[in-house]
Amino acid sequence: MRYVKDGDKILISIEKNDDVIESILSVVKKGNLHSASISGIGAVKDVTLGIYNTSEKKYDQKHFPGNYELVSCLGNVSEKNGKMFVHAHVIMNGPDYRTIGGHLFSAKIAAVGEFVLQPFNTKIVREMNDDVGLAAWNLSEEDA
Repeated sequence: MRYVKDGDKILISIEKNDDVIESILSVVKKGNLHSASISGIGAVKDVTLGIYNTSEKKYDQKHFPGNYELVSCLGNVSEKNGKMFVHAHVIMNGPDYRTIGGHLFSAKIAAVGEFVLQPFNTKIVREMNDDVGLAAWNLSEEDA
């Protein structure tokens, strides 16, 4: 994995077989970031996605072996339970050109991964929202 700062953005090139989330978190740590937005494209493999089941308040996860085109990855980095946390959703397609999407739990790069981090000035901390069963951004007007 290689990265470079470009103005207020960080450009990340994630190499074949590297873990997407671990690579992003490594750059976040090295850059001493406290929150950021994420976007990315590339080719991924061995992907685990999730869909949030609002009735049961848990993620239903599914593993997708094989190689996929990463059409889009959008998300953010924030703090959750005292650690940096990547919350990302992806759209990808396989050789049949059908799209698959969901919450990204894990993925490795199959060929290349090109990602952009846009750091925020505001530190974002996630706190548990019992109503929905998820740790959500805890923002106040003072943060704006």
